[in-house]
Amino acid sequence: MKPMPIVILLVTTCAFGKEPLFLLHEIDRQPTESIMVMDFDGDGRLDVGSGAFWYKAPDWTRTEYLNPPMPGVRLGGTNAQLVMDVNKDGHKDVVIGRWGTDGIS
Repeated sequence: MKPMPIVILLVTTCAFGKEPLFLLHEIDRQPTESIMVMDFDGDGRLDVGSGAFWYKAPDWTRTEYLNPPMPGVRLGGTNAQLVMDVNKDGHKDVVIGRWGTDGIS
């Protein structure tokens, strides 16, 4: 079972009284409330998607992928972006959830 090393790491960190190290790396300041992680370009590295943009790892180059935006999609109202194979074709799809009656795309 894979979670064991994580549990051991947390216990070891607590036993020595040190807090885990997290590094903040800001990649953009756009008005959206959600992010997703997937390999957008097929290079084997996890990229970050948020709003209408995806950011290529490891330098986080911004690329617009919803241009023009889908009809009725207000990107500032996006509150969920999920990655799944919706149509079962073997390729990851992006599912966008929006506030209120704006729905899902």
